[in-house]
Amino acid sequence: MKFLKLTLVLFFILNVSLSHGQSLDGSYEFTKKDSLRGSITPPRSCYDVHYYHLDVKIDPEKKTVEGSNTIFFEVVSSTSVIQIDLFENMNISSIDLDGKKKLKFHRKFNAVFIDLPEELAQGTMHRIEIAYNGEPTISRKPPWDGGFIWEKDSVGNPWIAVACQGTGASLWWPNKDHQSDEPDSMLISVTVPEELENISNGRLR
Repeated sequence: MKFLKLTLVLFFILNVSLSHGQSLDGSYEFTKKDSLRGSITPPRSCYDVHYYHLDVKIDPEKKTVEGSNTIFFEVVSSTSVIQIDLFENMNISSIDLDGKKKLKFHRKFNAVFIDLPEELAQGTMHRIEIAYNGEPTISRKPPWDGGFIWEKDSVGNPWIAVACQGTGASLWWPNKDHQSDEPDSMLISVTVPEELENISNGRLR
């Protein structure tokens, strides 16, 4: 039994080492990009997401996404900077605080650091609206490979889906992309061409 436990522990350690350090062929090394994605740092832990309103327009011809996400959050610890996540191939046009202040921000890989005009006090509620657009990553092998799927059905109509379970939702919309913090609820508003229909999670309103 002790031998079995030891074997399992060693197997687990080896798997962790391979998945976060180097692949079997030696082609991958753990990077700063991985650290920003997986770590719980003060700019992430300082706030708790309560609600998202994702409002997007899908353009099948251009294969683009355009819209905004409004994040309603509570400040857990006083802070002057917060981190959200959005893949670096997607553009951010503006970020507003509480509907009135345009915020400065800078990006490191897929992490977006928002500089607040003043320190937000612990226990206060706020909202930030991120306007964005771009051509999201295309999935090459869905659902194993994250990204959009821009296909046609049997009669030539657009058939569009997105796979992001493993890769993360930030490949196509801005959010706090870490499993430690899920919103209490979310509203999804999607605009598509008139002849198409959107099917999403949740209950139709």
